[in-house]
Amino acid sequence: PTATPTMITDFARNEVISFLQFTPNSRRIVYVAGGTDGGDNAIYVMNATGGEAERLDRGTYAQWGQLSPDGDELAILEWTRNDSVRGQFNPYLNLVVVDLNSGDSTLLFEGLALADDGTGQSNQFAVPLDWWQ
Repeated sequence: PTATPTMITDFARNEVISFLQFTPNSRRIVYVAGGTDGGDNAIYVMNATGGEAERLDRGTYAQWGQLSPDGDELAILEWTRNDSVRGQFNPYLNLVVVDLNSGDSTLLFEGLALADDGTGQSNQFAVPLDWWQ
């Protein structure tokens, strides 16, 4: 191989890269760097040939995600805490889609079912395995 390795250096020493995937056209790298298990982190995008990464969105993203076939969206699990919910089900995982061009996030699946009295009834989650066209 003659390609130069791409270095990812835009995170602190005690942080980790918990998710990394090349876009389908292999032009960009999408990754989550920062804390894990509900800790603060962020989604970054950078050119696969190197250069500075762009931070798209801060959050508490989990390590499981899937890029869309066109490489413009990322479906990823995000840890959420709702202090108005009583009971044992905090934190919980939501499935969100992040637009990699704008950084906008859309909730696809709520990870907590609520009872009528406002308590958490059950945890549930959806894992992004693949995109259906």
